[in-house]
Amino acid sequence: MPQKLTEEQIEKIRELQEQHLSDVEISRIMGIPYHIVHYQKSEVKKRKREYMKAYRQRPEVKEKMKAYRQRPEVKERYYQRRDPFLLEFQDLLKKVENGTEVIPRDNPYISLLKYLANDNYGKKFRCMKREVKDDKLRGRLIKVKKRGLVVYNEKKWFLSKKGKELCKFLFEPTL
Repeated sequence: MPQKLTEEQIEKIRELQEQHLSDVEISRIMGIPYHIVHYQKSEVKKRKREYMKAYRQRPEVKEKMKAYRQRPEVKERYYQRRDPFLLEFQDLLKKVENGTEVIPRDNPYISLLKYLANDNYGKKFRCMKREVKDDKLRGRLIKVKKRGLVVYNEKKWFLSKKGKELCKFLFEPTL
């Protein structure tokens, strides 16, 4: 794993670079590998960012990245690492499809769907953020949108037909 530099080390490297010392000399002085010192130059970072942006736009790379992300073990690892509530929500969706369900009360995805289910006119994001009080609301909305449960139209979030059916099944007494 790459060596993580402290702020003091980064400042010292920049000072030495301003004194026109070579990257090899700086790496010897500070005891840091050459490539780490070299990468601290802003023009190197900018060139690498531009190269990676162009690289990711190539069709063959896009295909490879998409195929990699679609592999089940990669998806599973990603979701386990990222959002345990999403895993719980996915399990709930599977149970609903099978006909057995238990609704967890503390799941933010369920709260989000319930919040949208009680509104027929859509909600703007800033209003939702104020009322739902979830610091990861934008990401959660996007994940639920990818599953086809909500739609974004005219700067407002609505439940999709699939989302309305799910909410009707889950929260029938509240609708």
